[in-house]
Amino acid sequence: SCDFAPDFDLGKPDSGYWTYDDNGGQPDPNLTNFSIQKDIDNKTISTLNEILQINPNIKFYGSCWSPPAWMKDNGSLIDGGHVLPQYYTALANYYVKFIQAYRNQGIPIYAITMQNEPSISVGYPSVHWTTDEYQNFAQILGQTFAANNISTKIWGLDDNEHNTFDYAKVLQNPATSPYLDGFGFHNYTGQ
Repeated sequence: SCDFAPDFDLGKPDSGYWTYDDNGGQPDPNLTNFSIQKDIDNKTISTLNEILQINPNIKFYGSCWSPPAWMKDNGSLIDGGHVLPQYYTALANYYVKFIQAYRNQGIPIYAITMQNEPSISVGYPSVHWTTDEYQNFAQILGQTFAANNISTKIWGLDDNEHNTFDYAKVLQNPATSPYLDGFGFHNYTGQ
């Protein structure tokens, strides 16, 4: 997997979680300051390219743990919070820029998940989505991918299996279901 934060991030909550457009906490809805340079500098890109050399058929996916803090109502990468609706389009474009930037480095992104564990708010990068918020964002994300000719698959849920029925509303909604290619599951409960 290729996570936006924190799996490739060695920081601690008080010293270094980051995204591709933190911009000092100031809003950047046009994503003028978007950059994957940290992924280049910390050798994430070169490591993924080495993996591709070993197995060119491997499939990478991205899973957002938290969008930039300026997109959220709590102004923080940690402790959940909700994405402010006025930034749904910016967040969709953030995914597009991520996919394009990685592709430019020779790394195709097969799929993204809309959000890692959308049902939780914890002391590391996280964001909480209600099912209604999730449905609204799914439409914007799917339309933004289509407008930018992005063929990367969109997976929903990416959470514990006991949350499936709540978030399945996205698949039942005819306005959102065309944009989702499936659901990702975590099996922490072992069931």
